[in-house]
Amino acid sequence: MRPLLSSLLAAATAAATAHAGPFPPAAGRPGSDAVAAGSPDIVAWATAVTALVRGPEEIDDPSSLPASYGSAESALGRADVVSTTDQPEPGTLAPKPSVSLGDGGSITLRFDPPITDGPGPDFAVFENGISFNGGASFFMELAFVEASSDGLTFTRFPAFSETPTAKQLGAYAAIDPTNVLNLAGKYVAGYGTPFDVAALPPTPGLNPLAISHIRVVDVTGSINPLYARYDSLGRIINDPWPTFLTTSGFDLDAVGVIHQTAPAGTYAAWSAGFVWPPDSGDPAADPDDDGQCNLMEYALGSSPLTPGPQPSPALTVTPAGWVAVLPALSPDARDVIADAEISTDLKSWTLRPGTDPVDLTPAAPGTSMFCRLRLSLRTGR
Repeated sequence: MRPLLSSLLAAATAAATAHAGPFPPAAGRPGSDAVAAGSPDIVAWATAVTALVRGPEEIDDPSSLPASYGSAESALGRADVVSTTDQPEPGTLAPKPSVSLGDGGSITLRFDPPITDGPGPDFAVFENGISFNGGASFFMELAFVEASSDGLTFTRFPAFSETPTAKQLGAYAAIDPTNVLNLAGKYVAGYGTPFDVAALPPTPGLNPLAISHIRVVDVTGSINPLYARYDSLGRIINDPWPTFLTTSGFDLDAVGVIHQTAPAGTYAAWSAGFVWPPDSGDPAADPDDDGQCNLMEYALGSSPLTPGPQPSPALTVTPAGWVAVLPALSPDARDVIADAEISTDLKSWTLRPGTDPVDLTPAAPGTSMFCRLRLSLRTGR
């Protein structure tokens, strides 16, 4: 069920008035929701970058050059920035590149197949943050995250920061992760910040079951109202600033997908189009009790929830003998493997690969011949 944005804001407000740091803690600590780069929950990664807009190294300096570390391609594929702890100099680059956005910069990534709304978090954003002081303190650069179903109109995830704003956090200062919610970069390298599509406010044109693009937008970090960025409650977001040099701003390593739509032409995509009775969406199930399993219904283009006649091979006579023509497969069932099987006693069956017309001419007078369609699904799609 989609939670209302007002409920999420109310919960954040209540937490803020009760005590500081109400949000999940650093990776590896009890209650953390950090997603490890090697988690088996991650099923895919971003497939393309459609836009990269670099911000300046320091937004209040008109002569500042744009951030330039890494390239757009650094954000594709698996999260590969090595976790770094207690570096002699906190600004030292991790051994493998990310892409630096600069102050207020952004990057837009495409996902094919799209991300979809499933149980719990649906994707995770990985940055190259570090820990120091024996793992007790964390340097992080934060970013807003936005989603789109068409690559044109984006909706921002509600984001919250309870980091005090009485004093500017300096370059490479520490942030308490428990003061941050729904801002990318909350966790150190090797651990992603999770995002649940269900948290997005309802927006015309946004399909929570088909999120094709994710945009990551650097939170400048300055508490100067001229340059400040604000959370969903209108509070200034204070994070380390300025971070100078070519690596200024948020450094995107990767975006990992936890739930994605099934590719077109697959059983999974077809199955997603039905509201199944309990425990009846399996390929071997027959929820309408018409003698055809779901795989057969899918392969032949019939409805799995409406009883229908059982298809069978058509028997014809040719000058050469008896020929069986198998039922035609649906062109949308592209992951189905169809073959013929032949028998003389309905007990032992011989595979005849393919679905070309099958010769059923008896080998000897009085011999019975039978033919049936054998279906299976390709794996690895």
